[in-house]
Amino acid sequence: MCIIGIFSDHPSSVGETWSEHALRAIKISYSLGIASVAAFFHALFPFLFKTKASQTIKKLNKEIEDLEEE
Repeated sequence: MCIIGIFSDHPSSVGETWSEHALRAIKISYSLGIASVAAFFHALFPFLFKTKASQTIKKLNKEIEDLEEE
């Protein structure tokens, strides 16, 4: 496999360029990181961030499913 294929095969299989795919993955990673921190604080202080993690996961799941339908 050539080096370009390593970076482009998967992104092209989902209809994106490498940079589009990287940006989307970074945004998802950021959102999950925020949700993770909210879940951590919710575990210690149940009155904080009651729905932040679950709502973030639901939103990301819908976005990913909508992309797969295109």
